[in-house]
Amino acid sequence: MGDSFNSSLFKQTYQRAFDKDANGQLKMGFNATMEVKTGSGLRIEGVLGCCASGNVRNACVSDTEMGIGGTCQWKFCSLTPRTTLCALFEISAQRSTFLGEDSQVALLRRHGAQSW
Repeated sequence: MGDSFNSSLFKQTYQRAFDKDANGQLKMGFNATMEVKTGSGLRIEGVLGCCASGNVRNACVSDTEMGIGGTCQWKFCSLTPRTTLCALFEISAQRSTFLGEDSQVALLRRHGAQSW
């Protein structure tokens, strides 16, 4: 089994990696960050995915780290419509009920050029 830069499989894969939208812009964002903000009933333990820690710690960061944890912000070289992440949360020990405003989560995504 072999492959080369001239094969149709390589060319199709390469073209798909650099898909463009109707305006001719790449369907990806560069130099991206994602920040998680939570209500007092939740704390972020970490994220599973292709990212690096932003080393930003605040009251919504759990003492327990899972995946890339110890922060509420993560950095990405690029994001595409196919980028998948898993955010892991804990219910705060101070709260026995998990209702209302205490269970809110906000995901803030910032990045450079993109069109999707």
